Amino acid sequence: MVEVPWALEIGGTEIRGRIDAVFVDPDGTVHLVDWKTGHAHENYKTRLQLPLYALAANKLWGIEPEKTRLAYAFVPGDALVEVSTEGDFLGVAEERVLEALDRIKVGRFEPTPSRYACSRCPVMGVGIPGCPMEVPEE
Repeated sequence: MVEVPWALEIGGTEIRGRIDAVFVDPDGTVHLVDWKTGHAHENYKTRLQLPLYALAANKLWGIEPEKTRLAYAFVPGDALVEVSTEGDFLGVAEERVLEALDRIKVGRFEPTPSRYACSRCPVMGVGIPGCPMEVPEE
């Protein structure tokens, strides 16, 4: 399946998304894939996007955590960054979402400067508090 839409209430807020691709193995293992352009980087392993998709798949469709696989697939090419589904990764994802919602509700948006993020920022150099004026060297 491709472009699979979902909507989930978390902490009194409706969160919506669209999963790029969902593949199901004969044994019932569900692969949630997000296509990316650019270069694979280890920081994708800690992003919230795919764990949030897995949380939605679990709560909405009953997909068990032990039957879930998460990966960012980079195109063009064949680079793949797999995201861990060890331990209570769904509980951790939900806590991260709740923390993010709390920050949004009080208007607290701390920037996380990095060469990767800042080089793609559409407002680089505008002078937003906490943001660098130039792309960090790293």
